[in-house]
Amino acid sequence: MRVQCLSLVDLSDRSNFNTLNQSLQLRSQIEIIAGPKKMQNQDMSLYEFGSDHVGNADDSTRKSQTVWKLEFEYEQDGVYGPKFSYLTEDLDNIPIVYELEDTAIFKQATFITNDIKQKNIYFKHI
Repeated sequence: MRVQCLSLVDLSDRSNFNTLNQSLQLRSQIEIIAGPKKMQNQDMSLYEFGSDHVGNADDSTRKSQTVWKLEFEYEQDGVYGPKFSYLTEDLDNIPIVYELEDTAIFKQATFITNDIKQKNIYFKHI
């Protein structure tokens, strides 16, 4: 299975990357295929982050943010749960190093996976 991780948390920081990698490895061995890649000035309407990071669709000053993309593979189907529910539960509220090169504003310095307003990381199959 191939997965894309999209994050507003600066994954070029070694501490944040290692925290994410170790959390991913709790349920399965993974192989990093690509990234983390820093993508600046991204239109947030194209992503599934929390509403605090997206801006208002009627607002002509739509927010743009820096996004980090990481791709990895794992072998065992289902280890991360339906729609990554086990993984998002594992990762939610894990501390991060904040205010590096990230442009989003977080209410707490953690990976946030379940808050519809503050979600700063998510996963999808590719």
